Amino acid sequence: MMKQLAAALILAAVSGTASAQDLMGNRSAEQIIAEFEKSSGKEIPPFEAPTLNIGDEAPAFKVSHWSKGAPFSEFEKGNVYLVDFWATWCGPCIAIMPHLTELQEKHEANGLQIVGVSIWERKEGDEHAAHVDAFVEKNDERMGYAVATGLKQMETEWMDAAKQRGIPTVMIVDREGKLGWIGYGSDPAIDGVLEDILAEEHDYEELHATRIESMKQEHEQQHGPNHFRHFQQLAMTDKTEAGAFGQAMLKTKYADNPNAYNAVAWTIVENEGWSPEAISFAQKIATKACEMTEWENPMILDTLAWAQYRAGDAAAAVKTETKAIELLDANDPSISEYEKALKTFKGG
Repeated sequence: MMKQLAAALILAAVSGTASAQDLMGNRSAEQIIAEFEKSSGKEIPPFEAPTLNIGDEAPAFKVSHWSKGAPFSEFEKGNVYLVDFWATWCGPCIAIMPHLTELQEKHEANGLQIVGVSIWERKEGDEHAAHVDAFVEKNDERMGYAVATGLKQMETEWMDAAKQRGIPTVMIVDREGKLGWIGYGSDPAIDGVLEDILAEEHDYEELHATRIESMKQEHEQQHGPNHFRHFQQLAMTDKTEAGAFGQAMLKTKYADNPNAYNAVAWTIVENEGWSPEAISFAQKIATKACEMTEWENPMILDTLAWAQYRAGDAAAAVKTETKAIELLDANDPSISEYEKALKTFKGG
């Protein structure tokens, strides 16, 4: 289950939240963080903004082969295109395919065209296309939308230019051929943003500003003092100080980011030896993370279930873990892990 923490640390966060002061004692969150950052002595290099942004004209659409759907070579004005960058080896890419299929079915009559563009495959040229063909044939029902093999330009002129470093990445092209959204395919905001773009009620400037601010903070986290690494180190050597530092992180640096809440909570519930106050704190922030993700993120629900179990509420843990399992795709490799946890909560 360490995968939860590893995955969470990659993601960016934003600022400002409120939590009880029970783990920080008489110190303020700002004081705790400032002391750590001063001691780290790291200088952050200047942030370089992406050259492809929300509101820009979409680059040329360059694919070499179509595995499914009606081929096209340019975006037709009046339609909306959701371009999903994916790869056959990418588990998160596979996990969102059923939802993309649902979106295609729901909005097709309103001019939505979803196309999955395969990139970053380990095979090239004709082998790349044949590999994608075989995957699509095997997963035809899961992929209820067009699928194509991207040329190198889709990586350089789209992904690299937008500074998207991971997949699945989704970019939405509006009815005028402009980029209405750039983000990761697992982001729950996609549904609402897509509906706004289809209704032509989209605020490009606000979303662009939000994305750039998030990228700046991610840059700071990547190149500046590593708060999460310090938290993990403290968790192994001084759990009392780790609890205080974790709470300070969420209060100052990582607010409004459910993945940060989840990462701190998971570190606490993963191992024995934490105080009852720390377990209670973990349950509170895991609950907050669930609320922020509308109780639809199975990984965060799993963390909450463990927090409830550590707090002595096995019945609540069973209920929460059951919901997490229900949200998982039947082919998700994590499902056996979650089922094992459920058995533990039931006393098995």
